[in-house]
Order: sequence, then C-alpha cells, then structure tokens
Amino acid sequence: MEYLIEDLVEAWVVFKPEVLAGPVLSRVKVPLADFLGMSEAHRITFLVSEVQRDFKLDLKSGATKFEKLLGAVGLDGPVDQHVRDALYEMQNIRNVWAHRGGVADRRLVEACPSLAFSEGEKVNIGTSEYGRYGHALVAYVGIVFNHCQKVCGLDPVAYDLPGFYGVVGGAASPAPM
Repeated sequence: MEYLIEDLVEAWVVFKPEVLAGPVLSRVKVPLADFLGMSEAHRITFLVSEVQRDFKLDLKSGATKFEKLLGAVGLDGPVDQHVRDALYEMQNIRNVWAHRGGVADRRLVEACPSLAFSEGEKVNIGTSEYGRYGHALVAYVGIVFNHCQKVCGLDPVAYDLPGFYGVVGGAASPAPM
C-alpha cells in the first residue's frame, strides 16, 4: 500500500504540476545544485520522500499515514471509520509478523485492544479477518480513486464490498449486520 500511494502522489505531481506550488511541496528544502542535477522523475521521487520525512510518516499507521501524503497534493478526504480501523489493525498485525515473529507485543495489545490478543500470544487471523482486511484495502483504494475523480470534476464510482457497504462512492447497499 505504501508504494501504491507514493506512486500515485508522484504521478499526480506529473499530471497536475500546479500542486508543486502548494503549501507542502513548495516548502521542501533541497540543495539547488543537487536538485538540478536530478532527472525529472528523480526530482519528484525526492520531493515525495522529503515530504514523508518531514511529516515523520514512518512513525504513523493506517490511513493517517497515507492521508498526510495525499493531502500534500490535494488528494486527501474523508475515509470511513470502519476502513480506517481495519487498515490500522492490519498494519499492526503485519508489524508483529514482520518484526516479532508473529507474537503479540505490548504495542499491538495497546494499539488494538478490540483484537483481544495478550502479550506473548501467537497472532493468527482467520479467513473472515483476512477477507475483511483485503476488502478494507480495496475499499481504501476505491476511496482514494474517488478523491482523484472529485479533483478532476468527475463523479465518484460507487461499489460495495462485503463488510464495507456504502463506503466507496456512497453506494446504496444495505448496511452490514
């Protein structure tokens, strides 16, 4: 997800170069000689990396991490709380598996009390949780896509995902039970 959002922001700068004059990107500090020596693609990648560093996004989790970067180019917007919660849980579970061998640590237990893991417990998720997290990812991509649509003056694309009815483009399916 991180690379998807970074790539989108970089592509958006190429598509809408006027965002470079915005309050975030215009404040990025860079040695001019170095900057002028870079290719256009590398300049944009550098700018996006500097924004991430300035916002300390490596310390953030979930949609909050992505919304700050998207906001730098005018693509932030409302994100359904159910999607936010699922992304946050998923990222915390991923971190436990990547850095703690799949064993719950204090950070996971405190960050996601609704998951009801105990410190030292093996973190496993079932197929329903796995599906929920996958649908949350797709829903978030749809939400961001619709932010792009809105900026371009286009109508949102509405579709539903199990457990996330109505969160992408205002689809009008029944609320989940």
